[in-house]
Amino acid sequence: MAIVQICEKEKCFGCSLCHDLCPVGAISIETIGGFYYPVIDKEKCVSCGKCQKFCPANNEENIEKSKNETPDIAYAAWSKDDKRHFESASGGIATELSKAFIERGGFVVGVWFNPETYVVEHKICETIDELEACAKSKYVQSSKTGIWSKIKEKIKEKPCLFIGVPCEVFAFKTLCTTLDQTKIKPFYCVDILCRGGSSPHIFNEHIRKINNGKHIKNISFRGGEYDGSLVLYGKDDKIIYNFNALYDPYYICFEKHSIFRKNCFSCMFAGSKRISDLTIGDFWGLDEQVLKTIKINGRSLFFINSENGNTLVNIIKDKINITERPVEEAIKGNFTLNCPTEKPKEYDELWNKAEKEGFYGAFKLVYHFNWQRKQILIKLWNILKCIFPPIVPIRRFVIKLFKGNK
Repeated sequence: MAIVQICEKEKCFGCSLCHDLCPVGAISIETIGGFYYPVIDKEKCVSCGKCQKFCPANNEENIEKSKNETPDIAYAAWSKDDKRHFESASGGIATELSKAFIERGGFVVGVWFNPETYVVEHKICETIDELEACAKSKYVQSSKTGIWSKIKEKIKEKPCLFIGVPCEVFAFKTLCTTLDQTKIKPFYCVDILCRGGSSPHIFNEHIRKINNGKHIKNISFRGGEYDGSLVLYGKDDKIIYNFNALYDPYYICFEKHSIFRKNCFSCMFAGSKRISDLTIGDFWGLDEQVLKTIKINGRSLFFINSENGNTLVNIIKDKINITERPVEEAIKGNFTLNCPTEKPKEYDELWNKAEKEGFYGAFKLVYHFNWQRKQILIKLWNILKCIFPPIVPIRRFVIKLFKGNK
């Protein structure tokens, strides 16, 4: 009898490991309710049970066993390369680490925006040039369909550095348990501090609406001149769209946690006991005296969770500024090191309305925010600034318009 369900739907991470492990190709990954879920073809299924056995959501006990003890020390760090530091989401540590790992003959698995499909995906990088596409944060839950099969083959040839959010790291570690350890190269994993995974369906819908019919080559949310803005880049890296987190509807919903996958609100990986070799994120709550020593506004937090974590830090120690900090400081400033993200009160209302009104209709009804009018006003203000000096009467006029068009 064919397997009907791999795990309880509300517990599914959307990691797609089941898809790649299925020996008969009976599992497809489909977008359901805005997120990735496995669907079983009952005609192909041979009931081997492999998908259920290795499903991360079915292995809560193994998740707990995989967690390291809370480290005694936290670290604040940032790249010594000012350009790389400026262009990075925080301190540039993931970029420095990825570059050094490839230079030593390994391969890195990171996240990029596929310009052919407009999908944020995990991909294998074997050259420094390929790493460029994985730079900066991608605030969208990535597609991982097929990546596990590619890693399975490549890890036989080269050491692997896997970078992802904690549930993805656990899926990677689970994959490695299915492999013959005598036939694979060493592997290392880095988890990125995560508040939750945002809907890939809503993101795709959003960028196709705002791209003005132009081809999107890349996207960014963090780092560089437009840090904290959703930016779409087209041909020759020309900016197609650029609005910050206060005015872009997708970014607003990300910040409010209202388009996260539902099981993120009961995340089994939140807390100070991490499952990876190295944990990286923004160092919120860093002491003011330390902040004064940083030339560029961005700093990474990292935890060393294992001996492999020490190995990773040692290969970049000459390329970064690093200072020890009390681990309590890091935990206090980063709530995901304490507990899962809290489900926002408007979450169910937004998704219920989205089923009938679509994302934009639901966004306007729930947040009472006319984002298109707001963006027109911002563009008008930018034009006025170029033509006239920013004199007080013009500023007052624009502020009055803003207040009247929420």
